[in-house]
Amino acid sequence: MFIAGGFAPGVWIASRPGNRLHWFCSVFLPIIVVTALMVGTNYVRIGYPIITTSPQLVMVQAVLPLVKQQLPIFDGEDLYDRTARDTLRGGAYAMIEELNRKLFLAGLTAPEMAETATRRYFRAWWRFPRAMFIATVSRYRDHFLALAFYPTVTLRYLVVYTGLPRPEFTDPARLWKKLLKGNLSAAATAWLLIDTVMRVIGTTMGLAAIAAPFLLINRNDDRGRVLLGTWLVGASCLAVYLPVHLDIRYLVPMIALQCVLAATLWDGLQAPNVADTK
Repeated sequence: MFIAGGFAPGVWIASRPGNRLHWFCSVFLPIIVVTALMVGTNYVRIGYPIITTSPQLVMVQAVLPLVKQQLPIFDGEDLYDRTARDTLRGGAYAMIEELNRKLFLAGLTAPEMAETATRRYFRAWWRFPRAMFIATVSRYRDHFLALAFYPTVTLRYLVVYTGLPRPEFTDPARLWKKLLKGNLSAAATAWLLIDTVMRVIGTTMGLAAIAAPFLLINRNDDRGRVLLGTWLVGASCLAVYLPVHLDIRYLVPMIALQCVLAATLWDGLQAPNVADTK
């Protein structure tokens, strides 16, 4: 539902004025209906009008950077804050599960934990906007821009997700340090070279995707409006996830959009400027 809300401005801009109501009804109305049914069903079942209780995890995870800075995020004297202060020492993510376990044994339900964690999250924004903004921006990683063509980073993440010990190639920064010291093997050097080339290609595609709608709008190309909406759809993925938690796997749907945008930029550069032909 939140992602669909993020997509709404892009879809609105990309669709023609006469078709916007049609797009809204066909794309968003089913999501609204399904969400309403889930909320109603959960209210009947458990007495809480909720979609999910995942905020009991992710909303706590979102404020962990501030907990590590020893900012008073959980400074109240209720059960939740007292337990959080005792459990989230050091800001370790693994302790969130322990926090929820303790709260459950103390009598709190998952919806209650989710609601309280959400309130603490928004309260953190109100009390520490600068720290929360920095934490939000820090969730972005440079290789996200290169995701459209960066297979080596995909291989690195696949190894991590399988639970196997992290091989050396999952940390390019470490490889660069060894290369500069002259003690990197030939195979690792070749991997680092391939990784660098892939990152350059992917980053170029990412930058082209960003530039595409604005270039075509400047050239009075009719596709500019559609591409701007497409670009906003991709940007909304970041806008929705960054304030809470962003992982590379969440951005997989953006790969197709980046490729379309980058290819259209190339096509637009080959075409004559519409304004010059008038």
